[in-house]
Amino acid sequence: REIQAQLPRELVEARQQAALRHHCLIIGASGVGKTTLIATLCHGPPGGGDYGPGSTGRGKYWPTVGTRCHRAVVNTPGLPPMHLDAWDTSGNPRFKPLSLVFYRQAQSVVLVFDVKSMASFKALGAVGGWMHEFTRLTGLSPRNFPFVLVGNKAEDDLMHHRQVYEEDVREWLYKDGCRMPYIETSFGGDPASSW
Repeated sequence: REIQAQLPRELVEARQQAALRHHCLIIGASGVGKTTLIATLCHGPPGGGDYGPGSTGRGKYWPTVGTRCHRAVVNTPGLPPMHLDAWDTSGNPRFKPLSLVFYRQAQSVVLVFDVKSMASFKALGAVGGWMHEFTRLTGLSPRNFPFVLVGNKAEDDLMHHRQVYEEDVREWLYKDGCRMPYIETSFGGDPASSW
């Protein structure tokens, strides 16, 4: 208590501000669109260009290495603004140990998969998969912790057909006893209409 009383005021205020932020962890396989999803949530609809360091649009694919934090404020009518820290984790299995440190700090989890890739969907619930690892390391599961399931890249595409349908998602959720909302997103084509 004596040490805490002598801490600089700026440090105390910074700790209080950090305590007011909601820590959301976004996990899923590599290439499913986690970074695009977070960038759109935090910075608005994508423009042009690349999603590389310092960019805000679509274009070249820059994989996330380790974990990156994006900040946003979520405004819901009738509720106070929620300050959000969205943790963008790498989907590459070799960088998984770097992300594990952030699992215990999470207050909610967004599981992301590509609707055009059955492998990315199966990687969520498989033994050693994304949800399994989170549950194993934290003891938290969709039965007692807020999870959201996002099927990304849901736009119509003549070259790449959908492999995961809503029935597949319902069957997986029912089989594993998971309770979580499911939404589909798309950032392909015209960024303004996708937004």
